Amino acid sequence: MKLCKCPCCGHYEVSDQDVKLGWIPEPRHLLSAFLRERFERTKLPYTFADRGASKRFPTDLLEAAVSEKLNRALLRVADLSPAFGSPSTVDHATDWPLAQARNPAEFGRMIGHWLEAGALQRNSSGPGFMVTGPGWKLVEELRPMSASRSSQAFVAMSFATEFDSLYEASIRGGLAGTGWSPWRADREQYAEKICDRIVLEIRRSGLMIVECTGHRTNVYFEAGLGMGLGMPIIWCAREDAMPGVAFDVRQYPHIVWKEPDELKSKLHHRVQALYPRT
Repeated sequence: MKLCKCPCCGHYEVSDQDVKLGWIPEPRHLLSAFLRERFERTKLPYTFADRGASKRFPTDLLEAAVSEKLNRALLRVADLSPAFGSPSTVDHATDWPLAQARNPAEFGRMIGHWLEAGALQRNSSGPGFMVTGPGWKLVEELRPMSASRSSQAFVAMSFATEFDSLYEASIRGGLAGTGWSPWRADREQYAEKICDRIVLEIRRSGLMIVECTGHRTNVYFEAGLGMGLGMPIIWCAREDAMPGVAFDVRQYPHIVWKEPDELKSKLHHRVQALYPRT
């Protein structure tokens, strides 16, 4: 394996055969975004096992909406701002993948948008940008309850008793050893209304697992709230349930499973590949 150290993409490993064959798949900017985000979280290289895996890799990635890309650009500037009134050390040449921009020029236009909007201002005493007061307020709104640092994974699924073993063996079992702790509403004790607690716990979570088998409306509601908060979501459904999954949801990549052990294995590997904490 060859270890590649890219200032834009972070560190990753590819086989010698991949290097010779020119393995880099399209769309490259999504690949760069995934690799850099993962490296920022773990400081560990991502390993491509073989050329086949490399070619299939981008199918699990989705192009973010323009508004989401703009938000990511602002958050990156804030991440590199040591204190209020201090200039950010953001680098157009290397940080553009973290906004899922296609190149440094597009990232620069995103920064320009926030300058015009008043969320950023140029550093009058040198290079760089500073987040303004209104900009910091927006940053706090974009980071709901420090979810980015949360290790809680909210589980949205049917509470029917027939799915209890699936939750314990496949979802809780699949998350074991990943650094994520599952939270399911019916497994907790609390005094307030369940709907209020669900909203609170979604905002506290850093990841959501959505199991669509059973087609419960509350599952779609919880998933929609998570999406609105910009939370990463892993969609799952039993193979025979996929035709009944809501049309707007079927466009997203799903873990499609036949047996509970298959869901456990696929979920574990998906989490470790896309949202590692260990």
